[in-house]
Amino acid sequence: MADYYDELLGSIVVCLVGGVLVGLLTPIAFHFGVLFGALTAMAFVCDALFVHPPLSETDPRRRPADQPIGSQRDDTVRLPVRAIDPDIRR
Repeated sequence: MADYYDELLGSIVVCLVGGVLVGLLTPIAFHFGVLFGALTAMAFVCDALFVHPPLSETDPRRRPADQPIGSQRDDTVRLPVRAIDPDIRR
């Protein structure tokens, strides 16, 4: 079964190959097709590195498998809005 990072690697390959094919099969210049594919692939790389970084099994930031995405755990610290941005008026 494919993991999230397996699908991510596949998406990067599809972007790069798609950029090459766009450069070869369309009137767009080859280097612009490769550039477009590389920039699109870079979005997936940035997502993998900064948005969903790989975490070890013991890392406390790791979400348990049975916890839905976006739900808050009971032990999270919730700051009042004013502590984050004092200029916000309610």
